[in-house]
Amino acid sequence: MTNDFINLSDYSTSKLGVTGQVGYYYFYGLGGYPELGTGLRTNGDPFTLHSLKIHKDDAEVFRRRIEAYRKKIVGEG
Repeated sequence: MTNDFINLSDYSTSKLGVTGQVGYYYFYGLGGYPELGTGLRTNGDPFTLHSLKIHKDDAEVFRRRIEAYRKKIVGEG
């Protein structure tokens, strides 16, 4: 069901306030970012930033994980 998935890069930009690349880094724990995508459903090529998609029901979970991390570690929010 590809309609159940949204582009992670677009979601990162529009809903998370970060670039698509930073969203990808948060998802996989790259570049010193924590890995916050564990257990979330994806579709597309996981090795290609702009083709990775996240299940729309998991996108909110991902957003909350990032917000919690920022609040705890960075002091944002």
